[in-house]
Amino acid sequence: MKILVAGDINGMIKPFFSRVQTILRTSGDFDALFCVGSFFADTPDCNQHWEDVKEGLRAVPLPIYILGPSNADCEKFYEGITFDGGELAENITCLGHRGVFKTVEGLQVAYLSGRYDKNEYQKKHENKDTLPCFFRQEDIFALYQTANAQDFSGVDLLLTSEWPQGVTNHTQPPEWLNDVRSGSISISKLASSLCPRYHFAAGLEIFFQRPPYRNERAGKRMHGTRFFGLANIDNTNKKNRYLYAFSITPMCEMSSEELLKPPDNITDSPYTDLAKRPPISARESGSGSGLASNYFYDVKEIQETRKQQQREQDRLVRQFDPSLPPAKRRAVQPQGPCWFCLSGPEVEKHLIVSIGNDSYLALSKGGLVDEHVLILPIGHYPSSIDAPQEVIEEIDKFKVALRKYFSSKNQTCVMFERNFRSQHLQIQVVPLPKEMESDDLRQAFIDSGKAHKLEFAEIERGSDINKMVPSGAPYFMAEFFTGPSLFARIKGGFFPIQFGREVLASPLILNVPHKVNWKNCALGKEIETKITLRFRDKFQPFDFTADDDDD
Repeated sequence: MKILVAGDINGMIKPFFSRVQTILRTSGDFDALFCVGSFFADTPDCNQHWEDVKEGLRAVPLPIYILGPSNADCEKFYEGITFDGGELAENITCLGHRGVFKTVEGLQVAYLSGRYDKNEYQKKHENKDTLPCFFRQEDIFALYQTANAQDFSGVDLLLTSEWPQGVTNHTQPPEWLNDVRSGSISISKLASSLCPRYHFAAGLEIFFQRPPYRNERAGKRMHGTRFFGLANIDNTNKKNRYLYAFSITPMCEMSSEELLKPPDNITDSPYTDLAKRPPISARESGSGSGLASNYFYDVKEIQETRKQQQREQDRLVRQFDPSLPPAKRRAVQPQGPCWFCLSGPEVEKHLIVSIGNDSYLALSKGGLVDEHVLILPIGHYPSSIDAPQEVIEEIDKFKVALRKYFSSKNQTCVMFERNFRSQHLQIQVVPLPKEMESDDLRQAFIDSGKAHKLEFAEIERGSDINKMVPSGAPYFMAEFFTGPSLFARIKGGFFPIQFGREVLASPLILNVPHKVNWKNCALGKEIETKITLRFRDKFQPFDFTADDDDD
């Protein structure tokens, strides 16, 4: 893979795109560009150029992934974007506040948005429907849980808005860098835990390429890490690079020998002594201190909590092995909070309609219509191709029951699944008026897909898609009341997360374009509960789980 990484763009979108286009002309295509610095700025030029980008008047040269805001003035550019991220414009995606995701090519990318703020660090995130411009201790803990997974072996990239503290240890940095005391010890410890092959950061308006350093986990030698601090686009020193280009093979495609081969100039980890340091007060920490020295001891609590969850969930949180056939696949432990794991604290239980042995039915939050529902596995499976046979069979039983129910109401329905930037398998089921023919609905998806370079293939309902795509590959699939289903692999970095809703909300179908974003359809818990109870009562004669209970 060929990757570009940028530092602070500071709203200078026009010259930034121009520079990137020059690189593409001279060096060929790149797979993606990640921006770890401030992409926006509250300036007239930025406001105008960003409007041009959103309206399609200014072409985005390649898929661009940016972090969340790192100052309050830029939060307005992220309106409508939640903790989980989303599309800001075509080919420009906000990764979200924190997390780990895998690209189409298999590249594992961990990221943390925002800067350290001593007044905010110890607080809890009360609202995850917006992106803050600072990170908190709970964000560090959430990412550390990823590193604490039994089968964790590191990530390819770590992207942070702020530098790690102490990154120059065990090196002879330039004299001008000796005066730089900034950086976050929280990010230092995060980098030590996640063991990225590359760590990119911004915010200090200087460029620094550190010699690679060693990583260890539980005394076991791992691959090394290369750190790059990137400058800002408007710096006057040409040596302060704000763009870095490189090629990388995802670690999942490398042998252990290739991965562990140390470069000649490798050093000890700059973070080795961090766990031995005494607690750091906000006054002593400079611009970003972060976790105190007892952080690594706090992890024991996290480990114990996760073990307890595993005991409680029993078979539902067994580690998933993608090499197993579907019949033997097991649920994976979610990396961070999941809104759809039935045993998790985040699930909104007032929306649940019916629970089977391996899957359940729930009202969609912010549905396109009142009886817009979701079919979901009880265990944590990212997609249909990752779920075991018994889960798929029970999901199919819910599909049959829903078709019978909507048919009894003289309705048809469309069911669709998006395996792209989603943690937990969701089958969206949207009822529609009976007069809407399946052929016309199919054509609407095909026509809309062309605008996003989505090439749909018609497949028989119930086809084994495991034979069409490997585990982890992104795809979109739609099923109709009659006739074949549509299936398409998602290629490239951009795909509209709300594609299915966009098609069904369009003027030719439901004609509710304002409902594309589910947040515009939020009804409040009291109304949602009434709709759920009403639907549960009407669906009961078709609910196969009621028959199972009678047995």
